[in-house]
Amino acid sequence: MQSSQVMSGSATARRRAGYHVGAGGVVDVHRLDRIFKPQRIALVGVTENPKGVSGTVLRNLVGSGFRGVVYPVNPACEAVAGVSCYPSVRELPRTPDLAVVCSPAEEVPAVVRACGEAGILGLVIVLVLQG
Repeated sequence: MQSSQVMSGSATARRRAGYHVGAGGVVDVHRLDRIFKPQRIALVGVTENPKGVSGTVLRNLVGSGFRGVVYPVNPACEAVAGVSCYPSVRELPRTPDLAVVCSPAEEVPAVVRACGEAGILGLVIVLVLQG
């Protein structure tokens, strides 16, 4: 079922398609706050390379005035840009609202699974295509 069909369909159809339907059959857009207004972000696959994609994302988060908490995640790094790293999303002190995944493409399915298992409900995947 396409999203346009889901949105114009019944509340039951929207529930079956995975949309959260609130009172009156209206899709609860407040759940999108996890993506657009997160309080805690896990940056998965961050590296020590400040010019790499993950380094740029970290620098932009920290330097943009984001007032929440950023949890860098990489089992191979103790710290990145002076911020302590965590070995996995399962070991974070609190569940983030959002995970930004900067891992190599072949690792993304396992990272997405780990995020789901850790209760992280918002996800953004950043892929760098070589070539």
